[in-house]
Amino acid sequence: MAALDRIRDKWVAVARSSASADRPGAERRVAEAYENAGLRPPDRCLWVASPLTAAVLVTCLARKETGVAWDHDGFLDLFGPRVKDPVAQEIDRYPPLVAGPDVGDRVVNRPVKGAQVEGARLVIGPARRIMDRLVMPSLRLEEIRDIRQRLIDEINLITRGAFTQPCLTQFDTNMLVEADFCANELGLPSHILLVPVLELAARVGSFWALRNLAVLVDRPRSFLLDERGRPHSVSGRALEYDDGFGIWALHGVPVPRRLIDEPESITIQEILFQKNVEMRRLLIERYGQARFEGETGAGLVHSDETGWLYRKRVPFHESLCLLRVMNTTPEPDGTRKEYWLRVPPTMRTSREAVAWTFGLDAFQYKPGSES
Repeated sequence: MAALDRIRDKWVAVARSSASADRPGAERRVAEAYENAGLRPPDRCLWVASPLTAAVLVTCLARKETGVAWDHDGFLDLFGPRVKDPVAQEIDRYPPLVAGPDVGDRVVNRPVKGAQVEGARLVIGPARRIMDRLVMPSLRLEEIRDIRQRLIDEINLITRGAFTQPCLTQFDTNMLVEADFCANELGLPSHILLVPVLELAARVGSFWALRNLAVLVDRPRSFLLDERGRPHSVSGRALEYDDGFGIWALHGVPVPRRLIDEPESITIQEILFQKNVEMRRLLIERYGQARFEGETGAGLVHSDETGWLYRKRVPFHESLCLLRVMNTTPEPDGTRKEYWLRVPPTMRTSREAVAWTFGLDAFQYKPGSES
Protein backbone atom coordinates (compact mmCIF):
# COMPACT_ATOMS: atom_id res chain seq x y z
CA MET A 1 0.00 0.00 0.00
CA ALA A 2 2.97 2.33 0.46
CA ALA A 3 3.50 2.43 -3.30
CA LEU A 4 -0.13 3.33 -3.88
CA ASP A 5 0.00 6.07 -1.24
CA ARG A 6 3.09 7.53 -2.89
CA ILE A 7 1.47 7.47 -6.33
CA ARG A 8 -1.77 8.93 -5.00
CA ASP A 9 0.06 11.77 -3.24
CA LYS A 10 1.94 12.52 -6.46
CA TRP A 11 -1.24 12.92 -8.52
CA VAL A 12 -3.10 14.82 -5.80
CA ALA A 13 -0.20 17.31 -5.84
CA VAL A 14 -0.54 17.57 -9.63
CA ALA A 15 -4.28 18.19 -9.32
CA ARG A 16 -3.72 20.98 -6.79
CA SER A 17 -0.86 22.62 -8.66
CA SER A 18 -0.99 26.14 -10.07
CA ALA A 19 2.65 26.10 -11.19
CA SER A 20 3.31 27.05 -14.81
CA ALA A 21 3.11 24.19 -17.28
CA ASP A 22 6.29 22.61 -18.61
CA ARG A 23 5.53 23.53 -22.21
CA PRO A 24 8.60 22.06 -23.97
CA GLY A 25 8.31 18.83 -21.97
CA ALA A 26 4.57 18.61 -22.60
CA GLU A 27 4.99 19.08 -26.35
CA ARG A 28 7.58 16.29 -26.49
CA ARG A 29 5.19 13.98 -24.65
CA VAL A 30 2.39 14.89 -27.06
CA ALA A 31 4.54 13.80 -30.03
CA GLU A 32 5.45 10.53 -28.28
CA ALA A 33 1.83 9.78 -27.37
CA TYR A 34 0.71 10.31 -30.98
CA GLU A 35 3.50 8.09 -32.30
CA ASN A 36 2.64 5.34 -29.80
CA ALA A 37 -0.94 5.50 -31.11
CA GLY A 38 0.30 5.03 -34.69
CA LEU A 39 -0.44 8.64 -35.61
CA ARG A 40 1.73 11.34 -37.10
CA PRO A 41 2.50 13.95 -34.43
CA PRO A 42 0.42 17.10 -34.78
CA ASP A 43 1.79 19.94 -36.89
CA ARG A 44 1.29 22.34 -34.01
CA CYS A 45 0.77 22.41 -30.24
CA LEU A 46 -1.47 25.38 -29.52
CA TRP A 47 -1.52 26.75 -25.98
CA VAL A 48 -4.61 28.60 -24.80
CA ALA A 49 -5.52 30.34 -21.55
CA SER A 50 -8.25 28.11 -20.12
CA PRO A 51 -10.37 24.98 -20.65
CA LEU A 52 -13.20 27.27 -21.76
CA THR A 53 -11.15 28.83 -24.57
CA ALA A 54 -9.93 25.38 -25.62
CA ALA A 55 -13.45 23.93 -25.59
CA VAL A 56 -14.81 26.81 -27.69
CA LEU A 57 -11.97 26.45 -30.24
CA VAL A 58 -12.34 22.68 -30.54
CA THR A 59 -16.11 23.04 -30.88
CA CYS A 60 -15.71 25.54 -33.73
CA LEU A 61 -13.22 23.25 -35.52
CA ALA A 62 -15.49 20.24 -35.11
CA ARG A 63 -18.48 22.14 -36.52
CA LYS A 64 -16.34 23.38 -39.38
CA GLU A 65 -15.38 19.82 -40.22
CA THR A 66 -19.00 18.72 -40.66
CA GLY A 67 -19.35 21.04 -43.65
CA VAL A 68 -22.76 22.15 -42.38
CA ALA A 69 -23.33 25.90 -42.45
CA TRP A 70 -22.88 27.22 -38.96
CA ASP A 71 -22.72 30.76 -37.62
CA HIS A 72 -19.53 30.49 -35.62
CA ASP A 73 -19.35 34.29 -35.36
CA GLY A 74 -22.70 34.27 -33.60
CA PHE A 75 -21.47 31.47 -31.35
CA LEU A 76 -18.33 33.42 -30.48
CA ASP A 77 -20.42 36.47 -29.63
CA LEU A 78 -21.56 34.53 -26.55
CA PHE A 79 -18.13 35.05 -25.03
CA GLY A 80 -16.01 37.95 -23.89
CA PRO A 81 -12.99 39.18 -25.86
CA ARG A 82 -10.51 37.14 -23.80
CA VAL A 83 -12.12 33.95 -25.19
CA LYS A 84 -13.55 35.18 -28.49
CA ASP A 85 -10.45 36.94 -29.89
CA PRO A 86 -7.90 34.08 -29.62
CA VAL A 87 -10.43 31.57 -30.99
CA ALA A 88 -11.38 33.82 -33.93
CA GLN A 89 -7.69 34.14 -34.83
CA GLU A 90 -7.24 30.37 -34.97
CA ILE A 91 -10.33 28.81 -36.56
CA ASP A 92 -9.52 29.93 -40.12
CA ARG A 93 -5.95 28.63 -39.94
CA TYR A 94 -6.91 24.98 -40.10
CA PRO A 95 -8.49 23.01 -42.96
CA PRO A 96 -11.27 20.47 -42.46
CA LEU A 97 -10.37 17.09 -40.97
CA VAL A 98 -8.63 18.67 -38.01
CA ALA A 99 -11.05 17.40 -35.38
CA GLY A 100 -12.09 13.78 -35.13
CA PRO A 101 -13.23 12.17 -31.88
CA ASP A 102 -11.17 9.02 -32.47
CA VAL A 103 -7.85 10.83 -32.02
CA GLY A 104 -8.20 11.46 -28.29
CA ASP A 105 -9.44 7.90 -27.85
CA ARG A 106 -6.36 6.47 -29.56
CA VAL A 107 -3.86 8.80 -27.90
CA VAL A 108 -5.14 8.66 -24.30
CA ASN A 109 -8.10 6.39 -23.63
CA ARG A 110 -6.86 3.17 -25.24
CA PRO A 111 -3.49 3.08 -23.45
CA VAL A 112 -5.17 3.80 -20.13
CA LYS A 113 -7.94 1.25 -20.60
CA GLY A 114 -5.39 -1.29 -21.83
CA ALA A 115 -3.41 -0.94 -18.61
CA GLN A 116 -6.57 -1.23 -16.51
CA VAL A 117 -7.61 -4.43 -18.31
CA GLU A 118 -4.12 -5.93 -17.95
CA GLY A 119 -4.08 -4.98 -14.28
CA ALA A 120 -7.47 -6.60 -13.69
CA ARG A 121 -6.22 -9.83 -15.29
CA LEU A 122 -3.04 -9.85 -13.25
CA VAL A 123 -4.60 -9.00 -9.89
CA ILE A 124 -7.04 -11.86 -9.36
CA GLY A 125 -8.40 -13.99 -6.55
CA PRO A 126 -7.50 -12.89 -2.99
CA ALA A 127 -5.22 -10.15 -4.32
CA ARG A 128 -8.13 -8.70 -6.31
CA ARG A 129 -10.32 -8.65 -3.22
CA ILE A 130 -7.58 -6.92 -1.24
CA MET A 131 -7.20 -4.35 -4.00
CA ASP A 132 -10.96 -3.76 -4.10
CA ARG A 133 -11.10 -3.24 -0.32
CA LEU A 134 -7.89 -1.33 0.28
CA VAL A 135 -6.77 0.20 -2.99
CA MET A 136 -9.94 1.36 -4.63
CA PRO A 137 -11.34 3.29 -1.62
CA SER A 138 -8.11 5.28 -1.50
CA LEU A 139 -8.69 6.29 -5.11
CA ARG A 140 -12.03 7.93 -4.43
CA LEU A 141 -10.83 11.51 -4.30
CA GLU A 142 -14.25 13.06 -4.53
CA GLU A 143 -13.24 16.69 -4.12
CA ILE A 144 -10.84 16.57 -7.07
CA ARG A 145 -13.32 14.67 -9.20
CA ASP A 146 -15.90 17.33 -8.40
CA ILE A 147 -13.54 20.07 -9.64
CA ARG A 148 -13.30 18.43 -13.06
CA GLN A 149 -17.06 17.97 -13.24
CA ARG A 150 -17.71 21.54 -12.11
CA LEU A 151 -15.40 22.89 -14.83
CA ILE A 152 -17.24 20.78 -17.40
CA ASP A 153 -20.62 21.93 -16.05
CA GLU A 154 -19.53 25.58 -16.25
CA ILE A 155 -18.31 25.17 -19.83
CA ASN A 156 -21.48 23.28 -20.74
CA LEU A 157 -23.61 26.09 -19.34
CA ILE A 158 -21.65 28.87 -21.04
CA THR A 159 -21.45 27.14 -24.43
CA ARG A 160 -25.10 25.96 -24.18
CA GLY A 161 -24.04 22.34 -24.43
CA ALA A 162 -22.01 22.76 -27.64
CA PHE A 163 -18.53 21.67 -26.67
CA THR A 164 -16.10 18.77 -26.79
CA GLN A 165 -14.63 17.50 -23.52
CA PRO A 166 -10.86 17.26 -23.01
CA CYS A 167 -9.27 13.84 -23.26
CA LEU A 168 -6.94 14.55 -20.33
CA THR A 169 -6.81 17.02 -17.41
CA GLN A 170 -4.74 17.48 -14.26
CA PHE A 171 -7.90 16.63 -12.29
CA ASP A 172 -8.27 13.07 -13.68
CA THR A 173 -6.69 11.85 -10.47
CA ASN A 174 -8.53 8.55 -10.02
CA MET A 175 -7.71 7.44 -13.56
CA LEU A 176 -4.10 8.61 -13.34
CA VAL A 177 -3.44 6.92 -9.98
CA GLU A 178 -4.81 3.61 -11.20
CA ALA A 179 -3.00 3.82 -14.56
CA ASP A 180 0.29 4.79 -12.89
CA PHE A 181 -0.05 1.95 -10.37
CA CYS A 182 -0.86 -0.61 -13.08
CA ALA A 183 1.95 0.50 -15.37
CA ASN A 184 4.78 1.20 -12.95
CA GLU A 185 4.11 -1.04 -9.95
CA LEU A 186 2.66 -4.08 -11.71
CA GLY A 187 5.22 -3.92 -14.53
CA LEU A 188 2.67 -4.34 -17.31
CA PRO A 189 3.70 -4.50 -20.99
CA SER A 190 1.50 -1.43 -21.62
CA HIS A 191 3.95 0.64 -19.59
CA ILE A 192 5.70 1.95 -22.70
CA LEU A 193 2.41 3.28 -24.12
CA LEU A 194 1.37 4.94 -20.87
CA VAL A 195 4.60 6.78 -20.06
CA PRO A 196 4.04 9.78 -22.36
CA VAL A 197 0.38 10.04 -21.34
CA LEU A 198 1.22 10.08 -17.64
CA GLU A 199 4.10 12.51 -18.10
CA LEU A 200 1.91 14.78 -20.21
CA ALA A 201 -0.76 14.83 -17.50
CA ALA A 202 1.90 15.87 -14.99
CA ARG A 203 2.86 18.88 -17.12
CA VAL A 204 -0.38 20.51 -18.31
CA GLY A 205 -3.78 21.66 -17.11
CA SER A 206 -5.86 20.13 -19.93
CA PHE A 207 -5.30 18.51 -23.33
CA TRP A 208 -7.39 18.02 -26.50
CA ALA A 209 -6.00 15.71 -29.19
CA LEU A 210 -6.97 16.53 -32.80
CA ARG A 211 -5.66 15.11 -36.08
CA ASN A 212 -2.95 17.63 -36.80
CA LEU A 213 -3.38 19.97 -33.86
CA ALA A 214 -2.93 19.50 -30.12
CA VAL A 215 -4.69 22.04 -27.92
CA LEU A 216 -3.12 22.45 -24.50
CA VAL A 217 -4.09 24.55 -21.50
CA ASP A 218 -1.74 25.87 -18.85
CA ARG A 219 -2.51 25.19 -15.21
CA PRO A 220 -4.69 27.70 -13.34
CA ARG A 221 -2.95 30.91 -12.35
CA SER A 222 -4.35 30.61 -8.84
CA PHE A 223 -5.70 27.70 -6.85
CA LEU A 224 -6.69 28.54 -3.26
CA LEU A 225 -7.06 25.78 -0.69
CA ASP A 226 -8.27 25.51 2.89
CA GLU A 227 -6.24 23.96 5.72
CA ARG A 228 -7.22 20.47 4.54
CA GLY A 229 -6.08 21.07 0.97
CA ARG A 230 -9.60 21.51 -0.47
CA PRO A 231 -10.51 24.24 -3.00
CA HIS A 232 -11.77 27.16 -0.94
CA SER A 233 -12.11 30.93 -1.14
CA VAL A 234 -14.54 33.35 0.49
CA SER A 235 -13.40 36.25 -1.73
CA GLY A 236 -13.39 35.39 -5.40
CA ARG A 237 -12.71 32.21 -7.34
CA ALA A 238 -11.00 29.30 -5.64
CA LEU A 239 -9.58 28.26 -9.02
CA GLU A 240 -8.93 30.77 -11.80
CA TYR A 241 -7.27 30.70 -15.23
CA ASP A 242 -5.48 33.49 -17.08
CA ASP A 243 -8.56 34.53 -19.08
CA GLY A 244 -10.71 34.83 -15.94
CA PHE A 245 -12.51 31.50 -16.26
CA GLY A 246 -12.73 29.43 -13.08
CA ILE A 247 -14.90 28.09 -10.29
CA TRP A 248 -16.02 29.17 -6.85
CA ALA A 249 -15.78 26.69 -3.98
CA LEU A 250 -16.15 26.48 -0.21
CA HIS A 251 -14.30 23.74 1.65
CA GLY A 252 -14.05 21.60 -1.49
CA VAL A 253 -17.68 22.04 -2.56
CA PRO A 254 -18.22 23.94 -5.85
CA VAL A 255 -20.78 26.69 -5.29
CA PRO A 256 -22.50 29.37 -7.39
CA ARG A 257 -20.62 32.65 -7.68
CA ARG A 258 -23.39 34.45 -5.79
CA LEU A 259 -22.60 32.59 -2.55
CA ILE A 260 -19.12 34.12 -2.57
CA ASP A 261 -19.64 37.56 -4.09
CA GLU A 262 -23.19 38.31 -2.87
CA PRO A 263 -23.86 36.42 0.37
CA GLU A 264 -26.38 39.12 1.31
CA SER A 265 -28.63 37.81 -1.50
CA ILE A 266 -29.16 34.48 0.29
CA THR A 267 -32.68 34.13 1.70
CA ILE A 268 -34.23 32.02 4.43
CA GLN A 269 -36.53 30.43 1.83
CA GLU A 270 -33.57 29.46 -0.31
CA ILE A 271 -31.91 27.76 2.65
CA LEU A 272 -35.03 25.93 3.78
CA PHE A 273 -35.90 24.61 0.34
CA GLN A 274 -32.36 23.54 -0.57
CA LYS A 275 -32.50 19.74 -0.87
CA ASN A 276 -28.75 19.09 -0.79
CA VAL A 277 -27.76 19.02 2.89
CA GLU A 278 -24.12 19.96 2.23
CA MET A 279 -25.16 22.95 0.14
CA ARG A 280 -27.67 23.93 2.82
CA ARG A 281 -24.88 23.81 5.41
CA LEU A 282 -22.76 26.15 3.27
CA LEU A 283 -25.71 28.50 2.70
CA ILE A 284 -26.18 28.74 6.47
CA GLU A 285 -22.44 29.28 6.94
CA ARG A 286 -22.51 32.23 4.52
CA TYR A 287 -25.82 33.53 5.88
CA GLY A 288 -24.63 33.29 9.48
CA GLN A 289 -25.61 30.63 12.01
CA ALA A 290 -26.96 33.05 14.64
CA ARG A 291 -28.83 35.07 12.04
CA PHE A 292 -30.37 31.91 10.58
CA GLU A 293 -31.58 30.67 13.97
CA GLY A 294 -33.00 34.08 14.84
CA GLU A 295 -34.76 34.81 11.54
CA THR A 296 -36.40 31.44 11.05
CA GLY A 297 -38.42 32.13 14.18
CA ALA A 298 -38.33 28.44 15.02
CA GLY A 299 -38.33 27.53 18.71
CA LEU A 300 -36.54 24.60 20.30
CA VAL A 301 -39.12 21.94 21.20
CA HIS A 302 -36.89 18.99 22.06
CA SER A 303 -33.25 17.99 22.39
CA ASP A 304 -31.36 14.87 23.36
CA GLU A 305 -28.10 13.12 22.47
CA THR A 306 -29.24 12.74 18.85
CA GLY A 307 -29.84 16.43 18.07
CA TRP A 308 -32.11 19.47 18.46
CA LEU A 309 -35.65 19.73 17.10
CA TYR A 310 -37.12 23.15 16.23
CA ARG A 311 -40.65 24.08 15.15
CA LYS A 312 -42.29 27.20 13.77
CA ARG A 313 -46.05 27.58 13.44
CA VAL A 314 -47.03 28.89 10.00
CA PRO A 315 -50.61 30.27 9.67
CA PHE A 316 -52.75 28.37 7.15
CA HIS A 317 -49.84 26.03 6.36
CA GLU A 318 -48.19 23.03 7.98
CA SER A 319 -45.60 23.83 10.65
CA LEU A 320 -41.95 24.23 9.72
CA CYS A 321 -39.91 21.54 11.49
CA LEU A 322 -36.09 21.64 11.52
CA LEU A 323 -33.59 19.17 12.94
CA ARG A 324 -30.08 20.30 13.89
CA VAL A 325 -27.54 17.48 14.12
CA MET A 326 -23.79 17.03 14.43
CA ASN A 327 -21.99 14.75 12.00
CA THR A 328 -21.07 11.54 13.84
CA THR A 329 -17.77 11.36 11.93
CA PRO A 330 -15.25 13.99 13.08
CA GLU A 331 -13.14 16.00 10.67
CA PRO A 332 -9.34 15.39 10.68
CA ASP A 333 -8.91 18.34 13.05
CA GLY A 334 -11.40 16.82 15.52
CA THR A 335 -14.27 19.21 14.79
CA ARG A 336 -17.68 18.02 13.63
CA LYS A 337 -19.85 19.50 10.91
CA GLU A 338 -23.31 20.75 11.87
CA TYR A 339 -26.30 20.18 9.58
CA TRP A 340 -29.88 21.47 9.49
CA LEU A 341 -32.44 19.07 8.04
CA ARG A 342 -36.10 19.65 7.21
CA VAL A 343 -38.24 16.92 8.71
CA PRO A 344 -42.02 16.28 8.71
CA PRO A 345 -44.05 18.54 11.03
CA THR A 346 -45.38 15.46 12.80
CA MET A 347 -42.01 14.82 14.47
CA ARG A 348 -42.20 15.17 18.28
CA THR A 349 -38.68 14.31 19.45
CA SER A 350 -35.17 14.65 18.10
CA ARG A 351 -34.71 10.88 18.12
CA GLU A 352 -37.89 10.39 16.10
CA ALA A 353 -36.73 13.00 13.57
CA VAL A 354 -33.24 11.49 13.23
CA ALA A 355 -34.77 8.03 12.84
CA TRP A 356 -37.03 9.37 10.08
CA THR A 357 -33.97 10.48 8.07
CA PHE A 358 -32.83 6.83 8.10
CA GLY A 359 -36.28 5.50 7.17
CA LEU A 360 -36.81 4.11 10.68
CA ASP A 361 -39.07 4.80 13.63
CA ALA A 362 -37.77 5.97 17.00
CA PHE A 363 -37.75 2.46 18.46
CA GLN A 364 -35.78 0.97 15.57
CA TYR A 365 -33.13 3.70 15.52
CA LYS A 366 -29.90 2.75 17.30
CA PRO A 367 -27.12 5.36 16.86
CA GLY A 368 -24.36 2.83 17.49
CA SER A 369 -25.31 1.01 14.27
CA GLU A 370 -25.02 4.04 11.97
CA SER A 371 -22.78 3.54 8.94
